[in-house]
Amino acid sequence: MIAWVSILENGVRKDRVEIDLMKFSEDSIRERMASKGIKEEDFMICGFTDWQIDKVVSLKHAYFLKTYICDLYDGDDYIAVELLKKHMSILEIITFYYVYATTDEVELMSMLVADMDKEEMLDLFYQTNNWVNFVNQFILDGTVLSTKKGYYIRKF
Repeated sequence: MIAWVSILENGVRKDRVEIDLMKFSEDSIRERMASKGIKEEDFMICGFTDWQIDKVVSLKHAYFLKTYICDLYDGDDYIAVELLKKHMSILEIITFYYVYATTDEVELMSMLVADMDKEEMLDLFYQTNNWVNFVNQFILDGTVLSTKKGYYIRKF
């Protein structure tokens, strides 16, 4: 989780500096900023180089994301990166937890309808016209995350 940081100095943005947020605590970054006379409003995370993601975030939000990755996914950043690439905000990302489901669409469909009653399932299938649109409806509403590794289902 290597953040590239831009610092405003005398009204001009300085070259970006990389900081590995997994190695340093938020407090240690803030202490370093204070010792260098850098104010919070002059410090901007512009993205994450190891993920090839350009996204302006605050230091606080970056550490929310770090906590999410460390606590919910045992340090595995795959889900967070996939969601960032889908342009989700960090606050949206940390609201949900995704669990790996399968690589098979038919198996995924069975999982999705397992808790539906027959009428609800038929109504949704009728509205979407076919099974591909049926599954895509769950992808579009965020219930399912489709990745190169397979499908993940959102848990609340």
